[in-house]
Amino acid sequence: RVYPSWKSWDRVFLQHFASRMCPSENLTTEKNISECKNLYELVERLQYRLEDMENEHMQLSRKYDNLEQKLNRIIDNLPT
Repeated sequence: RVYPSWKSWDRVFLQHFASRMCPSENLTTEKNISECKNLYELVERLQYRLEDMENEHMQLSRKYDNLEQKLNRIIDNLPT
C-alpha cells in the first residue's frame, strides 16, 4: 500500500477544520493553507484567526447588550 505523506494528511485535516470554523471564508482559508510552509505556521495562523473571532464576538455581545438595554428603556417609557 502507498499512503499519502503526513503533510498531505495534515493539509486535508486542516482544510476540513478551517472550513468548519468559518465556511464563509473557505476560499481565503484555502489560499492561506496553500501559503503555509508547515503545519506549525498554519496552526499559528488559525490561532490568530480564532483570537480575532473571539474579540469580534465580545464586541458584538457588548453592542447587543447595549441595544437590548436601550430597547428595554424605551419599552419601560411607553404609555400603558
